[in-house]
Amino acid sequence: MSIGERPAFVLNEGHKRILSITFRMVEQGMQWIQELLLKKDMEGNLYSVVDDLDCEVRDELLSFTRRVMEAVDEFKQAFLLNDEVVEKSRLIAGRLTHLWTILLQTTSQHLRGYGEVPHSFAEGFDPRIEMLAQWMLEMETLVRRRTGLK
Repeated sequence: MSIGERPAFVLNEGHKRILSITFRMVEQGMQWIQELLLKKDMEGNLYSVVDDLDCEVRDELLSFTRRVMEAVDEFKQAFLLNDEVVEKSRLIAGRLTHLWTILLQTTSQHLRGYGEVPHSFAEGFDPRIEMLAQWMLEMETLVRRRTGLK
């Protein structure tokens, strides 16, 4: 059976669900790689992404990602896989919750696991971490309140 042909049997909903999730993750991964390949250098305050790929490698990788995306579409058609619609608000709220959790695990108490932290450091550090965590909650609340997200 080639990818584009219908399977000899009908997949049950469990099969379709796992295949949909798998190929959705592959598709999202390929889109991420394509976006990264098409951008030049990127940087923030604490990171830099430097383009160390020559044009030939970049073009070859882009060609591979397009082929993978085409294959994903063929799987979707052949197995009648389900689309997923996700609201930006849900993605943003999920990311903010994740960041809130990370921040709360960065207080001076957690840093002690890597060595002693003076009380004087904690007095200035912890309130700043708590402020950032609070901002994550406020942004999440804003998204949820404005969009009706629960």
